[in-house]
Amino acid sequence: MNFEPEYTESWFHGSEVLQKYLGHLKGEPDLRYLEIGVFEGKSAVWVMENILTGKNCVGRGVDPYIFTRKRKTKKAEEYYQRALANLKPFVFILNRMTSLTYLANEFWQTGESYFDIINIDGDHNAMTAWADIVLCWPLLKDGGYMMCDDYYLKDTRGKRTPFDVPKPAIDKFLLDYEGQYELLHKGKIVLVKKAGN
Repeated sequence: MNFEPEYTESWFHGSEVLQKYLGHLKGEPDLRYLEIGVFEGKSAVWVMENILTGKNCVGRGVDPYIFTRKRKTKKAEEYYQRALANLKPFVFILNRMTSLTYLANEFWQTGESYFDIINIDGDHNAMTAWADIVLCWPLLKDGGYMMCDDYYLKDTRGKRTPFDVPKPAIDKFLLDYEGQYELLHKGKIVLVKKAGN
């Protein structure tokens, strides 16, 4: 494929971990991938190019592309358009909405374990991250993989609290759901494999 995606940021650094633990899935048919927090699509493009290469594989992403008053809406629109362009070569459905709306309206009502791989890298507030994890977990197939990004993120901007980063949510998940997963990696990202299969 003669395709060069464009990015303005290089925040995705999980390729080595994903290659190590998910590389064996490359070429497998019918895999389903969900990414919460797509931004410009860098991690989604990597997964589509390196893991979901088999027949009938589908990626889905969720990102509202809404920023605070400090960042202009025009900038958010630029990120959205860049993500669409970067993901155009793939079977990838990008949903412009909050993860809570998406999970409630699109899949949560079905009650099905649908996804083989889920990547959670959305709102970094601990409460929102916790909601994403808890709502995504039932949608992950037994034996599926879930990754939570920015575990060691230190947010020192302004007057933030320790709950303005995802670490407390990830720690709570690892404690409350102990026995339901195998911990594969714990570093900048946390990668677990759901029990079963």
